[in-house]
Amino acid sequence: MMIAPENKIQWTPAAERSLDELVAYLGRWPHSDPEAQELEIEAAVESLRHAPSMCPILAIKRGRAFRRLVVSERFLVYYIYFQPRGGRNGVISVRAIRHGSRLDPFRGVREGPRQSWFVTLSSSQSC
Repeated sequence: MMIAPENKIQWTPAAERSLDELVAYLGRWPHSDPEAQELEIEAAVESLRHAPSMCPILAIKRGRAFRRLVVSERFLVYYIYFQPRGGRNGVISVRAIRHGSRLDPFRGVREGPRQSWFVTLSSSQSC
């Protein structure tokens, strides 16, 4: 049995900023646990490593297929999956994290330079 190479996860600077902004926003609400929610989002992104194509293509911008993972029914993770080529691992490029309450959560998700597993989603994740 051939073992598939493990996909790499790459966080763009914009994705890191958007996660930091989301955690800061969540921290303003009483009874919220922004650190736990950040860990939940990061774990959901890690789950993409084993099945990066599990979420359908949401939009194509400049030839790149954007996908969206929904975490806890309110956090939106936008990413691009670059499939493995020439013996190199695939890359999951996380582009932005948004709160689902935003009117246009896809706004500001930009394309920059390029950089047969089964996963069961937990009840807090969906595509």
